[in-house]
Amino acid sequence: MSDRDALLCLYEHTGGSRRWTRKDEWFRQESVNTWYGVKTDEGGHVFSLELSENRLMGELPDSNRLRRLVNIQILSLESNLLTGPVPKSFALMQNLRFL
Repeated sequence: MSDRDALLCLYEHTGGSRRWTRKDEWFRQESVNTWYGVKTDEGGHVFSLELSENRLMGELPDSNRLRRLVNIQILSLESNLLTGPVPKSFALMQNLRFL
């Protein structure tokens, strides 16, 4: 599993295809660094995901796929339509500094 798989899991579970305001370049074969809201480090791993005010909806998935974002430091999801608790799997994101 890769960071790409984790991002696609988030996209699928939060209404990406139907609801997101911005999804520029998502699903393109190029680096995920070209996807809207995604920043990667030199190794191509996601360290920042900023999707504030983007109409994400529903519950965040408590998924093994999201745990693959081990280098993520910033996860900005405020001002969306998310419900439910923060998934327990987020506790395994040891580098996460901002949620």
